[in-house]
Amino acid sequence: FIGIISPKLAEKVPDENINGLYIQNAAKKIIVHAKELRRSGVEVIVLLMNAGLDCTSMLAHEKQISESKVNFDPNNSNYCDTNNNSLFETLQQIPPRTVDVVFTSGKESKVANFLNEYPVLQNYNGDYLAWVELYFDKKHNAIDRSMTKIHQPIQLCHNFLKESQDCFIEGELSDQEVMPAFLFGKKIQIRDLPRLK
Repeated sequence: FIGIISPKLAEKVPDENINGLYIQNAAKKIIVHAKELRRSGVEVIVLLMNAGLDCTSMLAHEKQISESKVNFDPNNSNYCDTNNNSLFETLQQIPPRTVDVVFTSGKESKVANFLNEYPVLQNYNGDYLAWVELYFDKKHNAIDRSMTKIHQPIQLCHNFLKESQDCFIEGELSDQEVMPAFLFGKKIQIRDLPRLK
């Protein structure tokens, strides 16, 4: 795993919170760390970068649906707002196959697309599970990108219909009782992640 803080994000963080830290060029650090990892025998590299991307709002507007209802053609990134986006800029600067998959955060937008031939996934508001299938070629000790499959984000369920245990996402019900999700007999408390100002 390589975890990178976007320099653009660092600019938004108050100085006292990152005092003593020097935020370097993201692409350069990814390349350096990826080479070190590959030399040490690492076969799969996952990039975690806090530099969100919006791939839902334009498509939702065009289809006149809620952003939470957007599904993707992973090979079509035309709806992704890549203008002045640090994640997209970084992926353009690193050579092909530097990393194998990218998980990002920082925007309330689902992402399930290939960008610059990299599979890029982003969770929507903590209510979805982003997932990808990577196929490892044991003969060549590398990910076979032609076999990589990006799946649609899966919406997680926090409430269930008491009688049928079906997932209840939103809306109004007149004759059904809704119950929260429980794990080992304890109610699951869903808390919003803290947001940077």
